Amino acid sequence: MVILCREINKSTGEIAVYSLDMEVTGQLLLVLSLRARLNPELTYYVTTREHYANNRYEITKALEQKTAASKTMSCMGRIVRI
Repeated sequence: MVILCREINKSTGEIAVYSLDMEVTGQLLLVLSLRARLNPELTYYVTTREHYANNRYEITKALEQKTAASKTMSCMGRIVRI
């Protein structure tokens, strides 16, 4: 599994998308979901490494959109918002 972070810069509105190089555990998912609730500029997604490797460009471009709604992400398949 791989975790992706979508971060919106508060002052500029610039959107950064990057993967977290960490082992995905239940505890990590809990911590990230809490962090996202406290910091609305952060959104986390999880997917399989294989899916991310095969669709990295499309996933990144979708998340970089100003309105990366869950509907758009559900069309990507196999990616879930934490």
